[in-house]
Amino acid sequence: MLDPAEIARLYDRHAGELLAFIYAYVKSRETAEDLLHDSFINLMRFSSKRAVDDSNLRALLYRIARNLSIDHLRGERRRGPHIVSAYSEPRSPDDTADRLEMDEAGREVARILESAEELTRSVFLLRRESKMTYAEIALSLHISERTAKRKMRRMLAILSEGLKKAGIMLFFFATVASILSHFVVI
Repeated sequence: MLDPAEIARLYDRHAGELLAFIYAYVKSRETAEDLLHDSFINLMRFSSKRAVDDSNLRALLYRIARNLSIDHLRGERRRGPHIVSAYSEPRSPDDTADRLEMDEAGREVARILESAEELTRSVFLLRRESKMTYAEIALSLHISERTAKRKMRRMLAILSEGLKKAGIMLFFFATVASILSHFVVI
């Protein structure tokens, strides 16, 4: 049986890559984290029943994670067809890691937007969601076009600062910038 120290060592070594592997199947960070935890529990249970050597621990862990992911997807399929349509074959680990980072950045952007002043948030969302021009936004919100542009610049500055504080890496700003690029104030 694997002792808790060995499980902790395996977790430290493989949790990141295993999380990305599971996420590629289930497309939900929360579900992937749950299945990651379950993978290590199942590994402990398996090791209590059978001898496990060090040479195949990683492969065994991946097999457990894959089986748990497939079981989860089968359960989702039984609950509703809309879940299955979101499933696709797993991508490369690098692509999956990028998607995890994008999801994290998206949640952080949503959190920052929630905390922003209402008019500033409204200008940003009207520009982003409704694709309105600054003139249309100004008319809709009963503000000047100049104020609409100022509020947009302010929201972009708030987002930039918030993402820096949240620890979104500098190399990742290029990706975030591409998401926000169509919001640039002219």
